[in-house]
Amino acid sequence: MYFWPNIGDGCNHDLQQLMRFNCLVLLFLVFVNLILLSGCQEKNSTDCENKVPLTLSFPKEIQEIYLYCEQSELDSIYASWNQMIYIPVKVKFHNKEWKTVKMRLRGDSSKEYPKKSLKLLFPKDELFANGSQKLNLNAEYKDRSYCKQWLSSELMTLSGQVCYKTEHIKVFVNDKFYGLYLQVENIDEDFISRHQLDPKSNLYKATKDGASLSKFDDLNYHWEKKTNRKGSWNDLEKLIGQINTVPQEEFHHFLKETFEYDKLINLMALNMYLGNGSTYYHNYYMYHDLYETGKWQMFPWDMDKSISYYGWMPYQYQRTSSDWESDNMLIEKAVANDSVMLDIKNRLLELSQTSFSMDLINPVLDQMSETLKGAVLLDESDNISSEEDWRKRIFDDREFLKNQYDNISAQINTYPRTFFGHPIEGIVEGDVKIEWDESFSPVNKPLTYNFRVSKDFLFEDSSTKTVEGIKDRFIQLKGLEEGKYFWQVEATDGEFVTLAYNSKRAFEVKKYNRLPKSINSPVVLTQKESPYLIEEVLKVNSKLTIEPGVQIYFNESARMEINRGQIVANGKKSAPIDFFPAPGVHSWDQVYLIGCANECLFDHVRLKEGVLNSTHSNLRVTNCTFSVDKKDMIQGGKRPSMVWVEGGKFFYDQNKMLSNGQGEGMNVHEAEAVVSRSYFDNAPDAIEYINVSKGIIKNNYVVNSSDDAIDLNGCKDVVIEFNVLFNNADKGISIGTEQYGSCHGVLIRNNLMVKNGIGICVKDDSDAYGSNNTMVNNKLGVKVYLKSEKEKMGGRFKLENSIIKTNGEKLVFVDASSSLIVNNTLYDNGELEGDGNRKGDVAFRNPLQMDYFLNDNKSSQGAFLDSMPFVEILGISLIDSVKNRRSIKLMNNMPFDIDLSLWKVKVGESLFTVPIGTRITANETLTISESKKRSGPNKASKLYVEEFLFDGLPVNADLIDSNNNIICRLK
Repeated sequence: MYFWPNIGDGCNHDLQQLMRFNCLVLLFLVFVNLILLSGCQEKNSTDCENKVPLTLSFPKEIQEIYLYCEQSELDSIYASWNQMIYIPVKVKFHNKEWKTVKMRLRGDSSKEYPKKSLKLLFPKDELFANGSQKLNLNAEYKDRSYCKQWLSSELMTLSGQVCYKTEHIKVFVNDKFYGLYLQVENIDEDFISRHQLDPKSNLYKATKDGASLSKFDDLNYHWEKKTNRKGSWNDLEKLIGQINTVPQEEFHHFLKETFEYDKLINLMALNMYLGNGSTYYHNYYMYHDLYETGKWQMFPWDMDKSISYYGWMPYQYQRTSSDWESDNMLIEKAVANDSVMLDIKNRLLELSQTSFSMDLINPVLDQMSETLKGAVLLDESDNISSEEDWRKRIFDDREFLKNQYDNISAQINTYPRTFFGHPIEGIVEGDVKIEWDESFSPVNKPLTYNFRVSKDFLFEDSSTKTVEGIKDRFIQLKGLEEGKYFWQVEATDGEFVTLAYNSKRAFEVKKYNRLPKSINSPVVLTQKESPYLIEEVLKVNSKLTIEPGVQIYFNESARMEINRGQIVANGKKSAPIDFFPAPGVHSWDQVYLIGCANECLFDHVRLKEGVLNSTHSNLRVTNCTFSVDKKDMIQGGKRPSMVWVEGGKFFYDQNKMLSNGQGEGMNVHEAEAVVSRSYFDNAPDAIEYINVSKGIIKNNYVVNSSDDAIDLNGCKDVVIEFNVLFNNADKGISIGTEQYGSCHGVLIRNNLMVKNGIGICVKDDSDAYGSNNTMVNNKLGVKVYLKSEKEKMGGRFKLENSIIKTNGEKLVFVDASSSLIVNNTLYDNGELEGDGNRKGDVAFRNPLQMDYFLNDNKSSQGAFLDSMPFVEILGISLIDSVKNRRSIKLMNNMPFDIDLSLWKVKVGESLFTVPIGTRITANETLTISESKKRSGPNKASKLYVEEFLFDGLPVNADLIDSNNNIICRLK
């Protein structure tokens, strides 16, 4: 501090000296500011606006707190230290008294130490001096310098990290000195508010060892919700699923989209710099902003085991767990990403030059030594044997911080890089091949791999087998007995070792139940007897029932034939039935139904790397997933279909088809067919009907076909309605002949076609009628023409009440042998003949969110009218007599998930906003319900909230999207 004195005629010599001193101080500060300013200008003038020098200080006096209680009650909680028992205490602090405070022991494993931490709970109407209801008094028994947690939290805060405050305090119990403690700020609603965050958003605490954001996490056990406690946990469950499934090549982008990225980089760099090894598997918080950014942040917690604590086991920058817990998938996958690691390295360098400068840290440690000395020497319950011992621990902390940047940089620049082990899918039988990606040495040393496998999670019992010096990136294990196994692999250059992520991968060995070559009487396959294996051909001549959770594996070219019998594969969403290739097998043949008169059912079945064929059978397929990745779908010059049907009855509803872009998707011949509410991705000719009469194709979503999305040949009276066809290379809807004859009486209505080659095509003596279709940015809106040389005339098509918005090319094409009538249609380019057609600006509400409602639609044109909402309100209950809570139920009518972030439900004059990240899954319902008790992890179909603002009986209810458009209305 400096000042200008008031100098009069009689000023004395001392005052003149003081004036000279202040002038020197002023000149010095001007000089410093010029240096700082020039440094800012060299770097970036905008980076240093309002920048002030970093400061770090330690108080010269320690505050005191006095606790008063019955000695017998104090003794009782110490005797029952592993239980959460509160006793009444009276508190005095700064001449203020609180008479109705509760106290208990706090901590997890730290409760076992002789000196135990304390938690005080103050009345809500009589908060502690700092405005908090909860006061944490940490014993810091394992911190023999009394420095680590205080300094770590200060350096975190100084470096821009949202972090809790700490302060040393002397504790007296019944007027006797009880010890030197560290007062630690509670992370709760008040903490969130103090940092200008939203206390109505979600804050989760990684409470128990094993809270690692991995598939091993048990949300009920490992995690605790600290804000919005009655609200849903769906967002944390979803985040863990995303972290564990997002491909590594997309992980950097995922982090940028999902997290406050710079803050995550900052925290990871800080944890490395501070050697904070007791985190990532516990001792951290996850905060999710539900109403502003939708992004996640991670906050640190409980840093008493930081800085030099792990001197006996040197800190490794890429290590995220103890030996007895799973790795943290978020951090492991981040440090394995080159872009993320470059950002971390840059931040480490910045920290070494700013907040971690020893010129800042050394004076603070010196002052701390002086301030704490008396209390440390008086404390007889801590883990310090002498003043010399204590000062040595401070010296160790000082040396750690002085050398840590060089140590971490050396690790990053020399240790083998983190790499990935390949998961084992399904159950194996005795033999298994385990593979992993290649690690590399930053200094180009040759690497080998060490492998361990064990039935013991810690790799410590007699079942553990170790193989060292492997040069390949795989190992063959043979003759394993039944049981669950864990495995890990590490790369080594002979000096340094790096574990592959995840270091605790698992697989199960179980003897397959081999199915016979034929089944001639009713058989039930049970989950208990699963897994089953089909080695070559299984012929089912009777009824085969498959229970939920059953796994059936197929050898190469193996197949199942249901020959005039019946198959009932009735799985559950929570326990699907799997038809998978056996481990080590890329693909298998088919499930083939032949002449099955009784209804064959596939419900909640996952059929992978095989196909489903049906001829003259009664087949019902619901809630199933068909996926082909490695299977060759070009065979003998032909294109087999993932689902092929000829004759009989076929009902296909709420399924997913995921293709590798080869073959065809679905091919239906001469059957009674309904295909509805299903999703098709990358499947050529995704839905093809041939010689089908009175068939239905409704509410499907077809994307990325390299051919047509919907293809009809030789069909009569087929209805194609309410489908979304997006980014298909050839035609959205094709009506024609090929060698099967022409199509007649086809009705095409209320379909959306976006970014296809052609929206609708009618050709070769076929006729169709179209109404209320929307075609956007297709290369050509409508094409009617003669293609086949065998036909004498082209197509005939009448289109009404539709919208055609092009990407700058033609609206329609019709040749001389064909007929096209277009009436009452809105278009934006060229000229369109017909009655009531209108050229103008085709303005949709929000096409980026697939909202192709017109802003002004007085003429009832296009696919999106009241008859086809994406999401509708099924019902609303303000008083639920059974559960005594208010709720509203929504239905997704589309075969794809819909993001409801910041949508609103308006009931009367009351408004409820849906949190960011809320999705309603394909063809499912979502119940938003007021919770009357503290919530826990729950189903994706439930969203619990702490309270609705709805009052009284609803006059009406509106569902409003994030752009304030009314999506639907319940009256």
